[in-house]
Amino acid sequence: MNIIEQQIFEARDDKQAAILSRFFKADKGGYSEGDKFLGVRVPQVRKIVDQYVKTAEINDVEELIRSAWHEVRLAACILMVKMRIRAVKSGDANRIDEIYCTYLSNIKYINNWDLVDISANEIIGNAVYSSRNFDILYNFAKSDSIWERRIAIMCTWTFIKKCNPDLTFEICRMLINDNHHLIHKACGWMLREVGKSCGIKVLNGFLDEFANVMPRTMLRYALEKHPPEAKQFYMHLPKGTAMTKIRQKY
Repeated sequence: MNIIEQQIFEARDDKQAAILSRFFKADKGGYSEGDKFLGVRVPQVRKIVDQYVKTAEINDVEELIRSAWHEVRLAACILMVKMRIRAVKSGDANRIDEIYCTYLSNIKYINNWDLVDISANEIIGNAVYSSRNFDILYNFAKSDSIWERRIAIMCTWTFIKKCNPDLTFEICRMLINDNHHLIHKACGWMLREVGKSCGIKVLNGFLDEFANVMPRTMLRYALEKHPPEAKQFYMHLPKGTAMTKIRQKY
């Protein structure tokens, strides 16, 4: 057993495991049906991982990411992120590429929203930003896997931070008819980040065109930083409203 996995098992809390299992919908019919939890909180997992970042190798990551236990896979995601940050600081391009390839080859194990959110943008989003090869995100956005679709939108965060929202808007358009609330939430979250980083007017340009066809959850998340009157305006747009009238009014 990997030393990181061993320490996570030693921190096991069965009561907390039951809570996490319910929270992450691991019951029959839930979005993570069959996932197994040890009841170890994220700060505990981070603390354990921190001890081994300097000495960990890719084979350690591969062993952890393939675990049946959620917190062990979480440790693998945190470890990859921390290893990549170290590699960027040291200019180790080979290690950066190695982590990227390891992530992609084990992507089926990154199978819950917290695993995606904690790792995808740092590892895949930054790589796409550097390469400007968007095909991987377009393919993820069209995937049957909810987690790959979530990866697609979460990986636009790097672009948002650079005040380039076009990719976020494009992926959101691809996902606007998605039937899962976890995708609605992720898209709305990234749209809200567009407003924070690029300005409300930039976000409103997208909302003017799509607010009246967006899922309600996506729209509510996108509008969280808007003033009350703007929220009311966008939440109550009738379908088929002419865009020129929208722009004249708000």
